[in-house]
Amino acid sequence: MNWLAANPIKTVLVIALVGALAWGARVDHLRARYLDLLTRITIAIPDRPKPDKAPEAIAALVKGRDDARTDRDAARLIVKQQSASIDALAAETDRLVQLGVEQRRLAEATIRQRDEWIRRAQAAETRTERLSAETEMEECNAVLDALYHDGF
Repeated sequence: MNWLAANPIKTVLVIALVGALAWGARVDHLRARYLDLLTRITIAIPDRPKPDKAPEAIAALVKGRDDARTDRDAARLIVKQQSASIDALAAETDRLVQLGVEQRRLAEATIRQRDEWIRRAQAAETRTERLSAETEMEECNAVLDALYHDGF
C-alpha cells in the first residue's frame, strides 16, 4: 500500500481502472439482462421475429391489442343498448298484457250486458221496451267492435 500512497497519480489511475472495470461489468450485466428479456419477448411473439425486427412486431401486437379493446368496448356498448332495449320491451310487454287483461274484462262485461239486453228485447212486452233494449244492444256491439278494431 505504500507505493499507492507515495504516488498519487498511480492511486488515481488505479481508482479509475477499478471504476472503469466496475462500469464495464455493470453495462455487460445490463446488456445480458436486456438481451435475455428481448429473447423472451421475441419467443412470446407468435411469429418469432428477429431481434432487429422486434420493435415492429411489438408495435403490431400493441395495435392489434388496441383494436381488440376498441372492438370489445363497442361490443359492450351494443350489449348495453340491447339490454336496455330488452328491458324496455319487457316493460312494454307487461303494459300490453295488463291492457289485454283489462280489455278482456271489458269485452266480457260488454258481452254479458249485450246478452242481457237481447233477453230483455226478446222478453219485451211493448215496442218501446224492445226498441230501448235493441238500442242498448247496438251500443254494446259498438263497444265490442271498437275493442276488436283496436286489436283485441
